[in-house]
Amino acid sequence: MLDNQSNGAPQTTRVDAAHGVDAAHVEEPSNDMLAAIAGTDANAAAQQLRGQAMELSSYLQEKQSLLDRRESEMNARLAVLENEARIARLRNKIRLTCAAGDESKPPEPTQPIAKSTANFDCGIALDDDGPVHREDIPEFPVKPEFPVKTDEHPSEPMPVEFEPLTNRDPYEPQRTVSDAERRVFSDLRTAMKKASAQHYRDESVNHKNGASQVDTIQDALKEHKADLDKRERHLQALHDQITELHRESLELRVATEHVWSDFRGHMPDEELAKSLAKHRAKLSDHYKIANDELCRRREVLHQLQDYLSQQQEQLRRERLDIQMWVDRQRNEVEAKAATITAREFEFERREAELQRQAIAWQKQREEYRQQIEQLSRRIRYANAAS
Repeated sequence: MLDNQSNGAPQTTRVDAAHGVDAAHVEEPSNDMLAAIAGTDANAAAQQLRGQAMELSSYLQEKQSLLDRRESEMNARLAVLENEARIARLRNKIRLTCAAGDESKPPEPTQPIAKSTANFDCGIALDDDGPVHREDIPEFPVKPEFPVKTDEHPSEPMPVEFEPLTNRDPYEPQRTVSDAERRVFSDLRTAMKKASAQHYRDESVNHKNGASQVDTIQDALKEHKADLDKRERHLQALHDQITELHRESLELRVATEHVWSDFRGHMPDEELAKSLAKHRAKLSDHYKIANDELCRRREVLHQLQDYLSQQQEQLRRERLDIQMWVDRQRNEVEAKAATITAREFEFERREAELQRQAIAWQKQREEYRQQIEQLSRRIRYANAAS
């Protein structure tokens, strides 16, 4: 510029250096500028995280409702089985009480046959409390030896010798095995109920923890959204200020050109050049500081982007872990339900088998009763004849 003036070439000197902006007026960058600098859309990322959290919450609620429904079905089945078993035990106890009451009465002389067959008419069924122990049937002699007293009750029969026949239980081994199996099934059912209750409590705790975690994530997303909105407002204000400063800089540039042309006739060119160089150095230092501040903020934004990416990856891993855990729990519950169903079918089959055995036993008891009646008549005839 000075060389051209020394040569006498008339030129207009322009001040092209940028004008500084007061650091006090620099506000936070806007959301759009943050997204442009960081290379991602913060609102879209926040909405995606929020959507994933809501989807995870709804999925967990559906799984929890399914598990609750299956648990209620299992409890209903167990309640029905317990009710049936309780009714059966009550009936068996009534029958056993009737049989014990009849056996405790002394035989009457006028009704020997009815007394000897009272146990058969009352009937004895299976009981969950334990098998009824019976004595084995002794060998019945063809001609039993007993003293005949013609002077005292000559026509009285002797059914006491044949009462061991009424105590015979041909299905004692099967009943013992069946009672043991039923007790094992009852213990297994109790253990399954306890395990089911514990599983329900664990599911409730895990559901509460998952809901609290989702609430925490939603609160964090809301805070992050509020922070982004605040920064967006700051960046909008900064954009307005930059536009205003750009307009002022253009006006100042035009005014500086006019002042430069006016000062050329009053000040030496060398002094004017030194003063201009000094002011340019100050402006350069100011813009260097502003540029460093902008770089620092950009670095902070990059760190924030990395942090959000890590949080998103962590949420994705946690969601995958929760889904795998829910699948495992569902498979376990289905396996337990299948086992209980199989046990129920086996129990019903065994119960039907025991009922068939009881019917056969009743028939055999009736045959024994008829034999006892015949033998009692023969004994009476023998006593009468002697």
